[in-house]
Amino acid sequence: MLVGGTTGSGKTVFLYSLLTCFLKRFEPEELRLAIVDPKLTNFMFFNQLPNLEHDQVITEDEDAAELFEWITSEEIPRRTQVLGESGSIDIQEHNERSDEPLRPLVVVIDEYADLIDGLGDLSDEFETNVRRIAQKARSVGIHLVISTQRPSAKIIDTDLRANLDMRVAFRLPSASDSQVILDESGAEGLGGNGDMLFKEADSLTRLQGIYVDTDYLRDLIGRISE
Repeated sequence: MLVGGTTGSGKTVFLYSLLTCFLKRFEPEELRLAIVDPKLTNFMFFNQLPNLEHDQVITEDEDAAELFEWITSEEIPRRTQVLGESGSIDIQEHNERSDEPLRPLVVVIDEYADLIDGLGDLSDEFETNVRRIAQKARSVGIHLVISTQRPSAKIIDTDLRANLDMRVAFRLPSASDSQVILDESGAEGLGGNGDMLFKEADSLTRLQGIYVDTDYLRDLIGRISE
């Protein structure tokens, strides 16, 4: 999934709502989460979760690069081997047939453009790993949610967009920004505060994102971590 939106448009709250759905739908032993928060503050209360990859929200650019290198060089090959040994075409089939299911891993990046800027000389290798994961990892149960308030065709390039077929756009500054997220204009005319366009395949729907209070999230995470 690719998510775009300016400050105050509802993008971060949408990520909260998405994570809330995961936390209420899956027990910790059924799902792994990796959260990359370059801004340091938006997701820190998720540190209490028992099913976080690397046991904490990732805030350092280099740690994010290491996470994606690990997924590409170790975790995708490991999962691919497991599926091959069980004779399964994807993680769903494997988990239906096996007594040792694989846990899906959802990787959420808040503010992808800031992360790329912060990586400097490491950014090219990191972007290559992101594209590889987007291309190869879905069948083995690894999923990406990439969000940014500064969409540009240079950072969110054609190859990456082609493999992020679910798109969510909140209010964006211009039609060109909307084109990067949705492949069409429209998000520049949204009203903010959760007003969003959701695109899957060729279907575009205007929706209202729900509001998730941070106190509610802290309470939910506290109960899960007990």
